[in-house]
Amino acid sequence: MLRIVAGLEVPDAGTVHLMGRCVAQAHRDLIEPEERGIGMVFQDLALWPHMTVAQHLHFAIRYSRNAAGDAAQRAHRMLKLVQLDDCPNLKPHALSGGQQQHLALARALVGEPRIVLMDEPLSNVDAELKAHLQTEILRLHALLGFTLLCVTHDREEAAVIGARIVTMRAGTIAQ
Repeated sequence: MLRIVAGLEVPDAGTVHLMGRCVAQAHRDLIEPEERGIGMVFQDLALWPHMTVAQHLHFAIRYSRNAAGDAAQRAHRMLKLVQLDDCPNLKPHALSGGQQQHLALARALVGEPRIVLMDEPLSNVDAELKAHLQTEILRLHALLGFTLLCVTHDREEAAVIGARIVTMRAGTIAQ
């Protein structure tokens, strides 16, 4: 589902509507992935080891549909929001697991997406960090106003983060 919404795969049936726009129909994309206004947090975070924290955000800004404006100012604002403003020159290996999660969130949000997709973003963290990150996700959601589509296999996590919860089985909505 996430890959279809993101535009990385084409649906084999039906249509996909995002924010009132039809973006894909069976067997064809109508809107390119970069034009969909989507941020993505991957399960493995997909942080590039050769880039600093600031470089991750500048890269995301450069390739977002909202690339206009002062990239340095936008990156600094986002780093402040996720409490990483004291380490813009560090590379991912120098960050704690929680800081890496915050970086992945910041990178997904700095392009000011309308929709943020999360693929089990909290599956590899301990219970204490998971509770903290759930609070952070909800805080950023309330502050920035994006739509969040989060895949998780954890019912408690879904209950904490989700306003609406859908259970899927074999690619079909079960509940």
